[in-house]
Amino acid sequence: MGLLIGLQKKSNFIAWKWHQSRTGCRPKTMDLRILYGMMAETILVTHFAFIAFVVFGFILTVCGGFRDWPWVRNPWFRMIHLTVIWVIVAQVWLGVVCPFTTLEMSLRALAGQATYDGTFIAHWLRKLVYFHQLPHAFFIASYTALGLVAVTCWVAIRPRPFRVRGMQSDGDPPR
Repeated sequence: MGLLIGLQKKSNFIAWKWHQSRTGCRPKTMDLRILYGMMAETILVTHFAFIAFVVFGFILTVCGGFRDWPWVRNPWFRMIHLTVIWVIVAQVWLGVVCPFTTLEMSLRALAGQATYDGTFIAHWLRKLVYFHQLPHAFFIASYTALGLVAVTCWVAIRPRPFRVRGMQSDGDPPR
């Protein structure tokens, strides 16, 4: 049933775009719920990509440290990755709901969709992203442990120092 509703919404959107391309104006009966639903799906995919950056960035940093891959010592990548991890840890400790989740649920409500209801892909992405059955203390402990392991990796697999353009390695300007 959900798949049929998703197909109907996509066909309505395609019909709207076709009408707009032919006439140069949007139909008066355009339903913004379709747009809100598509925006919610986009936020869900972005949320998933954000989580993939944290998880795979961590795994690749550890593997790259052992295999001596030079890119894992990039200070910008490492600083952004570590900052993202500690922002997530702070959110969990403070009990703040992720902004991606809040925005997605708001858009789903505006679209008239039930929370966590939608297309097939969205359904499976949600299964990977949201864990409702686990207690909050589990997240506090696991995210804090991840943050501490990330700091340990920062120390064990040192990033190269930040470089200032136009400066030599000893800190003097070029001659």
